[in-house]
Amino acid sequence: MMRLHSDLLGKIELQLTRLKSTLDYTYKSKAKANDLFEAFIFTILLDAAIRENVNRPIQFEDTSGNITSDILFRRSPGYINYQKKKYTHAVLIFPTKGDDLELEVHLGIYAVGSSKVPQECDIAVLLRTEGKRCRNVKNKNSIVVKSTNIVIGVECKCHESSKVALGSGRSFLGLVQDFSSNGKYFFVFNNEKPSVEKMLSHYDKGWEHNLSPTSIKEIDRLRNLFQDRFKILKAKVEL
Repeated sequence: MMRLHSDLLGKIELQLTRLKSTLDYTYKSKAKANDLFEAFIFTILLDAAIRENVNRPIQFEDTSGNITSDILFRRSPGYINYQKKKYTHAVLIFPTKGDDLELEVHLGIYAVGSSKVPQECDIAVLLRTEGKRCRNVKNKNSIVVKSTNIVIGVECKCHESSKVALGSGRSFLGLVQDFSSNGKYFFVFNNEKPSVEKMLSHYDKGWEHNLSPTSIKEIDRLRNLFQDRFKILKAKVEL
């Protein structure tokens, strides 16, 4: 159990160091393995963006839109514009032949789909215009992201002593159905469950299993999925 925690933390810190940033001390001291797993997938997504020629260095901002190198991730779901703690998101800007593709990557934010019920998105890549819209709302800390502006969503499941439940896969399918079809959604977890994998494959949903800091093959496959999605998004801007 402790090995998974320390491996995840070490990998995250290594990746952030390469991005000239450091992990917030309070987050490090309190984050559990499931929190770190989300942050680990976050770093894989950023690596995919780098391979797809995102502008570098990647900048990080807090909830006020200020540039920071002190990375504070959420450990529980919250609203994107919550100001009492300066949670961090990444800014991705891809140069294209047309307008630049400008995106933000957030952990643990609420988003709303057709049901109008706020639901957590473990990792959400959204249009930068949506992030700015939410942050520009004054005197209100409960602005919800519209799922129509999410272009990549990731559901992360990390179990230290058990397998991912079939119900988690069903819940993911319900989330995807509620959210806008503008986005591409992925279900990722750190072990394997044939019934979950079969169900997600039947509905043609992206997934990856057995993810850990040492699972090179699985990391490569997931990174390639993310990179391909960025490639498609860039092409749409260039049209």
